[in-house]
Amino acid sequence: TLAFALVACSAEPELGPLQAGTATVRMPVPLGIGTMGYNGLFGAPSSPTPYAERYPGTVRMHGHPDFTAVVLSRGEGSEIIILRSDTIAVVQQLRDSVVSELEARTGRNYDDALGVSATHTHSGPGRFIQGGLYDIIADTFVPAFYSGLVEAMADAVEGAIADLSPAEFGLSMIDAPDAHFDR
Repeated sequence: TLAFALVACSAEPELGPLQAGTATVRMPVPLGIGTMGYNGLFGAPSSPTPYAERYPGTVRMHGHPDFTAVVLSRGEGSEIIILRSDTIAVVQQLRDSVVSELEARTGRNYDDALGVSATHTHSGPGRFIQGGLYDIIADTFVPAFYSGLVEAMADAVEGAIADLSPAEFGLSMIDAPDAHFDR
């Protein structure tokens, strides 16, 4: 006798219509925190602020730093999330903390969906990267400040997910060879 077994394979979920959502959350940055990568002179006296230790703290802001999230979705499990940060850099630990925070809040793991980028501004805050060389260029790590950044980043992603609405992609092309002469 010959026996056959049928094995049930989970089918890929059917994709829904394209949706997009965006959200911007103000970075919880106190005036007086030192900036990342621009610390004036090494050993310069600190400004009188509780938010800076080794380097002068900020004394004014021209445009508040933000987190902006964009979500493209074709249904649950088929999202692309792009999170932009007004910081000098994003380290893997910070991204992983945001993924963990989102999973704690939503019960979903967005590890394969979330990409985080930085604008590489030298006007962004320091004190959120831990250890070694970063303490030299970013002032010492402050756990409470780091946690606030993680929460605000997760807020931006949740806001963009809540903002999902029907979307379309478009493409425009133009040929204007007389517009420039250097290429």
